[in-house]
Amino acid sequence: MELDKNNADCYLKDYYRSLYPVDRITKWLSYGKDPSEYFARREFAFILEARIAVTSDKTSSVITKSRVHPMAEHSYRTIMDCCDIDKLILEQKWLDSEESWDPILKLCEDSQMRDTLHSEFLEISLEYVEASL
Repeated sequence: MELDKNNADCYLKDYYRSLYPVDRITKWLSYGKDPSEYFARREFAFILEARIAVTSDKTSSVITKSRVHPMAEHSYRTIMDCCDIDKLILEQKWLDSEESWDPILKLCEDSQMRDTLHSEFLEISLEYVEASL
């Protein structure tokens, strides 16, 4: 299979996103330390035909991936499904105004997700106002 070197950057991103054994390599390259200290400094390369090398040091999104223990995931889903978290959010006034959820939205790169979060936070905020009346 011949790879088009103009699309090599695209291939590299797809490779790291779907095929690369992230967990084992992260552990190995981190030397048992915090991955954010060591792994992010590494550079990776694809070697194509005619010794064309395409490098990438954009591994920060890979570093943040982690597996969740099944019991923790089950507990989280149970808490979210029983609506106790909504009551806690209202009680603690965590999302009572746009200023309180704006920092969360700034961290979200996906515009569609940002809009969805904004509408959900707005709904929670309205519930807070109604509950306080």
